[in-house]
Amino acid sequence: MSGSVMNNYTGHRYGSWTVLSFSHHDKRRTNYYWNCICDCGTNKNVNIYYLRGGKFKKCNLCRLKEMHKRNTFHNMCGTRIYETWASMLRRCYYIKHISYPWYGGAGVKVCERWHDFPSFFEDMGDCQKGKTLDRIDPDKDYEPGNVRWVEWDMQAHNRKKRKNASSQYLGVSYYSKSGKWRSQITQKGKKIHLGDFDSEFDAAIAYDNASYKLYGDRPNGV
Repeated sequence: MSGSVMNNYTGHRYGSWTVLSFSHHDKRRTNYYWNCICDCGTNKNVNIYYLRGGKFKKCNLCRLKEMHKRNTFHNMCGTRIYETWASMLRRCYYIKHISYPWYGGAGVKVCERWHDFPSFFEDMGDCQKGKTLDRIDPDKDYEPGNVRWVEWDMQAHNRKKRKNASSQYLGVSYYSKSGKWRSQITQKGKKIHLGDFDSEFDAAIAYDNASYKLYGDRPNGV
């Protein structure tokens, strides 16, 4: 084993973490993980290089609690905009949040500036009636220039294609009963059937045409 594993870090403290034991290394044997426990009780396997380099001083739950505590000096706690901000953080940093797998678990983060509520409020303003917070590019983080207020339909429309989707195109799926490609789009919470097509590409065209009329974009670029 390399020097990182030969060294015994058991019992060492890094930030709020206490190292318990060696856990594993990745297949390339370049990253070594040690089983650690945070002062809050969170148990996690952490890359030893992150610990020693100071990149991971606290668990995500502790960071989240610290953000909330740091941002309670104003009189906006309990308002819709504050809860929107707090929910954004929970999705990205609280591992037990129901949506964490699709946000924090998928690598989505909140920019450092927006860890402070006043900065987020300064950049985004108050919640707009009937609208919700949306990332323009769902593959990027919550950060200035990539977040906007949109109606719920638009946010639902802006979601990424599912990994197990039967088609390479958004809004298109293979309908086995007919042996055709089905094109559908959602508006006001209801699915609109655009037709069944022999060609997957034709189904994608139908979706993009409908999307352009409803939302002003062509997600598939066809």
